[in-house]
Amino acid sequence: MVRINPRVRWRWEKDKVILNNLMILNETAGTILESLHKTEDIASAAEQIHQQFPDIPSNKIYKDVSTFVEILQQWNIVIPEDSEEYWLKVCPEYMKMIAVNFQNVLSAPLEVSCEVTSACNAKCMHCLASSAHNHRDLTTHEWEKIIDEIAQINVFSVLLTGGEPLLRKDLEQLVKKCASKGIITGVSTNGYLLSEARIESLSSAGVAGFAISLDGIDAETHDTFRGVKGLYHKVMDAITILVGRKIECSVLISINKMNITQIIDMVQFLDNMGVSQIPLLRFKLLGRAQENSWLEPDAQDYIRLLKEVSKVEKELSNALILYPDLPMKFFEKSIGVDVYEQLRKEGKVEVCGAGIISCTLGPSGDIKPCDVSGDVS
Repeated sequence: MVRINPRVRWRWEKDKVILNNLMILNETAGTILESLHKTEDIASAAEQIHQQFPDIPSNKIYKDVSTFVEILQQWNIVIPEDSEEYWLKVCPEYMKMIAVNFQNVLSAPLEVSCEVTSACNAKCMHCLASSAHNHRDLTTHEWEKIIDEIAQINVFSVLLTGGEPLLRKDLEQLVKKCASKGIITGVSTNGYLLSEARIESLSSAGVAGFAISLDGIDAETHDTFRGVKGLYHKVMDAITILVGRKIECSVLISINKMNITQIIDMVQFLDNMGVSQIPLLRFKLLGRAQENSWLEPDAQDYIRLLKEVSKVEKELSNALILYPDLPMKFFEKSIGVDVYEQLRKEGKVEVCGAGIISCTLGPSGDIKPCDVSGDVS
């Protein structure tokens, strides 16, 4: 017996189906997927499809369905009945495929980041905005209404962020609301308040995973960059708990002059801990980063880093590295165009999908293509 991975979501876009791993299926494949979802059995799904297409021999339909299921299993979209391995491999070159199949126009975003508060307990040197609580945050009821609307248009996933989302006492309530609507929910945090008790309460509420920032190999580097003494040790404690409980944990590293010589050691250390994903984020001269422009790496810094990451990536056991969204010339001068193109095909290079597959809602409900853009609502 097989079943659809409980982390999988999909919706119809005209005559095609798009999944939350950004795979696109034609109408026939979409019909098979929905039959499998209803029956959770290859033979039953094949029989259901045969009823729709009685002119096609049943043995051919069964063979085609079986072959398709094998493909879905390779992507972990279909899993054995007793499996708890829910990871999903993102379909490579998804933005190219969305452009080809949908001309970059979808009925709704696939994912929405919700900045549930502008309040923050850190003073990060690269923050897009001041740590001051300078917006009226939406109430619990207002966010719940928004979540209802997000669910109604079949958005697959929501990332609760900020500010620092864990400052909201009702965060678990918002997570429960998302989960009740079948929305896959993540939380992005600086980790200061991510205690074992909070991990337990958020997991019980329905959080699928956490994104947590680590910006130094040691407390001195990380805490200086983040502006909070003691934050490094809290982050390390949180990562240890998340990995130990097999809760999805993505550790974000913001590349800057303070940590660029530490990043390889950080990647190896996090891989040894069992972290599943490590996005490397490009330094952006926005917000407070403009006051600390000396932190921005130069071209040679990035080129050296790309060479080192490409080498160490082959030695990792657990972690998937996501390369920063940098100009192609940086990749050309470091690892070569062929390697770059292969990374893109494997979905290992950050790609901007703002305003197409994703958008951001600000603390007061304003709509933005992404967290660094202005209000377009």
